[in-house]
Amino acid sequence: MNGRAILRLAVSTALWLGTLAGVAVEPAVGPTVATLPPGLVWPESWLVYTDLQEADADLGALREAPAAIQGVAGRQVQPVKGRLSLLRPGEAATEKRAALVFGVVRSDRDRVVEMGCAADWWMEFRLNGKTLCDTTRTGEVRNAADRILRLPLKQGDNLLAFKVLSGKRGWSLALLPPGELPARPESRTGPGVVILSTDFHDAEVKTYANDQPIGAEPGISQLTSRANYAVCNVKVTETDGRRGLEFFSDGSTTLTHATHGVAKIIPNEIAEQDALGLNGSVAFSVLPSPAGAVRGNVGIVLYSTALSLLNAPATISFVHITPSFIGKYNLLPRKNYRIDFAVDFRDGTQHAWEYLLYEEGVKEPLFQSGPLKTRDPQGRPALFAVTAAGTPYLRVHGVTLSVAAAKADEPINAKAKPSAPKRGSGLAGLGE
Repeated sequence: MNGRAILRLAVSTALWLGTLAGVAVEPAVGPTVATLPPGLVWPESWLVYTDLQEADADLGALREAPAAIQGVAGRQVQPVKGRLSLLRPGEAATEKRAALVFGVVRSDRDRVVEMGCAADWWMEFRLNGKTLCDTTRTGEVRNAADRILRLPLKQGDNLLAFKVLSGKRGWSLALLPPGELPARPESRTGPGVVILSTDFHDAEVKTYANDQPIGAEPGISQLTSRANYAVCNVKVTETDGRRGLEFFSDGSTTLTHATHGVAKIIPNEIAEQDALGLNGSVAFSVLPSPAGAVRGNVGIVLYSTALSLLNAPATISFVHITPSFIGKYNLLPRKNYRIDFAVDFRDGTQHAWEYLLYEEGVKEPLFQSGPLKTRDPQGRPALFAVTAAGTPYLRVHGVTLSVAAAKADEPINAKAKPSAPKRGSGLAGLGE
């Protein structure tokens, strides 16, 4: 590879990047920066192996691109408009064919860069042997700009390795390299500004003491741990290559309110906006039932003071995921779920909010709250937290919070035009 070559993957907002199991994959919308950072060299082509047996499509032991797999050499594939097609000309897609894709990124120094990626339809991605993203159980996002990954590059060569399983109608890998990502909003307070977005891929797997940062670098991917007692621990764990957050207690404390958790301070420049709305989500799975009775709660909470989430500050909105919640909606271990929520601060007399519960991959919600009044009628947001008390029974896989985008005469909703829930008509004691 030419060490001075800089690949420019021009992205047109009107161009489709193939299909993802029947759903079109779109490139990023908005302006892009057309050059890579100085000292960074991106691949002009990628080494691709297709028609592999599942046993041969294993990235676990690879630290460099193989010269051959089972005696068969790979082929070089160049991206077209940001997409690597894994199908040969005239070839039709069949579901869950396995491919491996390799590329080497060269950096003149240690640094962290961002890249967008999406696959048709299942994907595992490793950087220098470390798993940064795994959707082999969940399926994919709509476009590459919807998943922005932070790549901790070392000085010299860095191996990007992908395992891609085909969908029913396509087989491809869409990439947005550094310099081709959508331009970030200039305003730090306008609609679309991201306050928090993390799937914990850059967080160290360990137990976190009180007031420790969770995440590699300060910014939108970092949370802070909170723990009131030595018997209550906040941990980042890893299962099947996917990292998550768990809240552990030895059971010696009987408090039902938050004893530990993670928090994100909301900057004043955002909190004090006149026409403010917030959207967020928490993705989670249910742990297999531990021995003995499961008790306690995991809370998704927005507070109007940032003093401490463990000292009962004023509450704006909250959802408590309790054992009875899990039973009522039949939330099962090894399945993934998500709660989406929205809070509207535009009414000067009484703020409003709502939330919805989804099973991952299912369009219709299991439950939707409808509009609710905030507890603190006029409180401004200061702290967002995921809190816990009692027996551990959930693993949190991802958390987001951003400034909502809505016109002056439109409601700020967790979901546009929500449809009727599949189960239940309300959650007693939740969100009131």
